[in-house]
Amino acid sequence: MEPMGVAMHGVEAAGNVGGKEVLLLGSGPIGVMAAAIAASRGADQVICTDLAPAKLELARKMGATLALPAEGASDVVMEATGGQGADVVIDYSGSGHAIKDGLRALKKGGTMVFVGLPSGPVSLDLTDNVIYKEARLFGVTGRTMYGTWFECQKALESGKVNLAPVVGGSYKLEDFEEAFAAIERQEPGKMLLIP
Repeated sequence: MEPMGVAMHGVEAAGNVGGKEVLLLGSGPIGVMAAAIAASRGADQVICTDLAPAKLELARKMGATLALPAEGASDVVMEATGGQGADVVIDYSGSGHAIKDGLRALKKGGTMVFVGLPSGPVSLDLTDNVIYKEARLFGVTGRTMYGTWFECQKALESGKVNLAPVVGGSYKLEDFEEAFAAIERQEPGKMLLIP
């Protein structure tokens, strides 16, 4: 349920994703949960990006119809969408490079949601990638206490979303250093500490 609520909040902020081309930037645990949520809500295409190939493989398991290396993904997205771009772009990476590329891949009149937290200011081409596109931009933080909680519960209980593939590893609490090392190695999924 947590951090699935963060993934759910990002998808819900984009509005109805049914029948739409959805680009998700970042395939960490929250990004791949968002892939499963978008797919369960009828997205026409769920396109995920990341730097780590193993994370892209997990994104495919979670519902991505296309999983791309982050570098230059906008060109591939434009090709995959017939030159139109993605209806919805949701950033779960916080990467300035990914955000800029995601805006380039956004369809005219599209919606971009910012969930990931950049480590510093991000410079954007507002003229071409926001104003002339008439893009709608939304920032969200965390999850909504009850709204996303209940939506996550429904998605899990219905079987439309299966989070089992997201568990990257389970570690005894005293083995926390091994779990952090797995994260630093960019191993896919969520590492769990079991007290």
